[in-house]
Parts: sequence; C-alpha cells; structure tokens
Amino acid sequence: MNKHLTTLTKSKLASKLFKKNIYYKNEYLNPTGSHKDRECKFILEKNKKKNFSGVGCASTGNLAISLSYFSKIYNKDCYIWVQKKTPPKKVKILKSLKAKVFFKNNNLDQIYKSSNKFMKENKILNFNPNINKDKISANKEIAKEIFNQNKNIDLVLCTINNGSLFLGLYDYIKKFKNKFLVGVYTYSEKATSIRGLNLNENKNLLKDIKNNKHSKLIEAKDFEIKKSQKIFNKEKIFLEYDCSAMLVALDKIDLKKYKNICCVLSGNINKV
Repeated sequence: MNKHLTTLTKSKLASKLFKKNIYYKNEYLNPTGSHKDRECKFILEKNKKKNFSGVGCASTGNLAISLSYFSKIYNKDCYIWVQKKTPPKKVKILKSLKAKVFFKNNNLDQIYKSSNKFMKENKILNFNPNINKDKISANKEIAKEIFNQNKNIDLVLCTINNGSLFLGLYDYIKKFKNKFLVGVYTYSEKATSIRGLNLNENKNLLKDIKNNKHSKLIEAKDFEIKKSQKIFNKEKIFLEYDCSAMLVALDKIDLKKYKNICCVLSGNINKV
C-alpha cells in the first residue's frame, strides 16, 4: 500500500521543454479533486471526539465541496456560505452532497465575518480562513510527502489563493537552506476560485515573504496561463484555471540553480 496520499510523477513533456526534471505532486487526485481534502480530513479526524453541532465554511468552491464530502463521511451537518455568483455546477455538487447552502450578495470578507458569527453562536466547527491553524498543518504534510518521495527536489511551485497551501508548504520548506518555494497567483476573471493575493490565512504573509530568502510570489497573466494550460492538456491533465498557471513561473525565474522542480497540482477541473 502506498504510504503517501498522492503520487509524485515526472513529466516527460515539461521536463523536455524546460530542460529540467519537472515533477507533479498530484493533489488533484484527492477524492474531491483538490488539496482541500487534506485540510478537511485532518481537522475532522482531530476533532471527531469533540462536541460540535456541524461543520461550516464560506467558500468559492473547493473547500466547500471538500467539506461537504467529508461531512457525510463523518456524519456531520454541513453549512456552506457562497456568493450568488458562484458557478451553478459547484452549487449543484454542494446540494448533491446534502450541504445547507446560504447565498449572499456580500463580498467574501463580509461573508467570512457573518458566517464566523453564526458558527460561533451555534457551536459549528469553523473551517474559514485564519480561524483554524490546523489547515496549515494539513498542507505541511504535502511538503513532507514531496521530499520523502524525492529528496532531491530543490524548487517547489504552488498556487496562492487563501494562503493555507502556500503557508503549509513554506512552514516545512523554510527549514532547508537549499530548498525554495514559489507561489503563483492571477487576477484573471477566468479563475473561478479566489483571484489575486487574497491571503486571508495570514495578512502579514506578503511582508514575511519580502524579508526571507526561501520564497517569492509570481503573477501569471492570461496569455501565459494559456500556454501553460496547453502543456498540461497534452499530458491529459485537466486543472482549474489558476492551478494551470504553475508552469508560468518557470519562464520567470532563474532556473540555473535548480535541477529538480515540483509543481503542486492543487485543483482538478472535474469535481466529484
């Protein structure tokens, strides 16, 4: 039995194009198609003996779907807050998983505040950003797996979004002098998950990154993502738009000091 939750595979095409050993950490192969499964399972397992009436979050999609999925497994009521503009496909999935869905016109920060209040008053286990630090611990496990699967990886790429994935990876990678982490983000309207640097998990993250030697952030434009997306599609890997931006970073950093590069593929376009 594989002791790792997801596989680490070498890409023949990307390795050839960039003249480096390019590996994919296939988090999109988790049960609901994203790394958010790590967070939900980790936190629910840790808190399964505690007395809470249900679980909940405000989300643009991936966390909501994952939490709804695992709430069924753990036999807990699930409360989800989404914006009214949330894609119908994602809403349909949430309802199929028996989640109680609340639609709001507010911006995401306002929805976080109102849902936080509701969950606190009703003893609901809260999965919102900057509430449960176990989300970062769960994503730290991804970095541990990567280096257990290939100790020679010296550069890791991931998407930013709320920051829990980046922070989890960073928390582990920062202890190595010869490892580096790059976070990729986009402001494109085509990204159906969180756009831009909405680092809700840690508002001080940008300042921290500027003052350390182990990581940096890179913005991906639409025309660049399209090029990256074509490479993934040729490899029969179909990712969410923002996740498809991974390879953009390889055209924007000096690759001379890196030999073995890992892209964390965090979200599948095809959900449960």
